[in-house]
Amino acid sequence: MVDPAASTSVEIDVAKIVAVVDTNVLVEVHSVHDVTDARPRDEAKRWANARDSLLLAIHFHETRATTYSIHEIAEVMQARVPPTVRTPEGLFAGLVAHFVADRVLNGWNSAV
Repeated sequence: MVDPAASTSVEIDVAKIVAVVDTNVLVEVHSVHDVTDARPRDEAKRWANARDSLLLAIHFHETRATTYSIHEIAEVMQARVPPTVRTPEGLFAGLVAHFVADRVLNGWNSAV
């Protein structure tokens, strides 16, 4: 169980966890930085990573999966997308975090 005393934790049933998701996968789902910052020779790989991460998120949603990730995602995203700076990448991250995750992929229980 996640520590219920921690302010950002959620109580989850460990027996229901189907996967531990790496922070890099969550960053790929929530951010377009790897695609927009890619060098021309790396673009195809970056687009493939973004596609694969989105397909995994859709799979987790459709199977109503419970996954677990470490708390690092919040710090990584705040470093990549400072809340005070408005950029296309930041708007995308906000859209995914506040709409797509809550309304489109709401079958996925991503416990952090």
